[in-house]
Amino acid sequence: MFRHTFFVFFTISLFITAACNGSTDWNKEHKIDPETDVIIGKEDAEHEMVVYFSPGCPHCLTTYKETFPVIKEKYIDTGKLRVVFREIPAIIPDTSDKLINSNIRNKEALNNSITIGLSMRCAAHYHDNDAYIKVLDTFVNTLETELNSDAIKNWPYLNRRETQALFYNIGKEGTLDPEQYKSCVAGSLRDEFAKIYAHYGDIFQKDLGLTAVPVYYLDSKKLELSETDDPKTVILEALEEKIGS
Repeated sequence: MFRHTFFVFFTISLFITAACNGSTDWNKEHKIDPETDVIIGKEDAEHEMVVYFSPGCPHCLTTYKETFPVIKEKYIDTGKLRVVFREIPAIIPDTSDKLINSNIRNKEALNNSITIGLSMRCAAHYHDNDAYIKVLDTFVNTLETELNSDAIKNWPYLNRRETQALFYNIGKEGTLDPEQYKSCVAGSLRDEFAKIYAHYGDIFQKDLGLTAVPVYYLDSKKLELSETDDPKTVILEALEEKIGS
C-alpha cells in the first residue's frame, strides 16, 4: 500500500517562520500567488492541479517521475491545465540507530532535502519556472540512473560520495552559476525562500490539516493517494475523468 507518512518538521527550527503577503484570489483555499508560486502551464488554463511534495520524499519523487511527463504532454502543453508546485522540505526521521547517530543522520538528510528545494527555487528565481522543473528532473534522473539502484528509496540518506555526485550533476547542467547558487543557499535569498516555505507549511498544516506528502489537488478536490499502491493511476484517471484524454 502506498503510504505517505511523511513528517513535516522542516522550517520551524531551521528557517524563519514568517508568512508571505500579497496572496491573490486565484484559489482562496490554497492562497495561490503567481508572485511566489511555481506555476507550470498557462496561468489562465481552465483546470488547476496543486502539488504539495518534499524534495526529501522518495514517494514524492517516484510519483512525480511516473506522472509529470504524461501530465505535461496531455494537459499542460495543450493549455488545459496549470500545475502549481509547492515544495516543503521534509524527511522521514530515522530512528533505527542510536539516538546521537540518528540525530546526525536526520540533520544531514534534512539539509539534503532543503538544499535540493533551494536549488529548484533558485533556478526559478534567476530564470523561469521551467528551470525549476529542469533542476527537479536532473535530480530525479541522477537518483534513478547514475547512482545505485536503491538511491531513490534511500534518499535523502545517501552517503557523502553519492550526495556529492548528485549535486555535481545538478551543477553540471549549468542552470545556476556559482554566485547565483551561493546567494540562494547561504545568502539573502535563502531567507526569502524560507518565508515562502513557512507560508506553505502554514497552509499545509493549519489551513488544510495535512501532515504527510505527497498531496495532489485537482480543481480543489484532494486526490486520495494514501490508501493505494498505484498513485500514478489515481492521478491520471482523475485527470482523464475531469478534463478528458
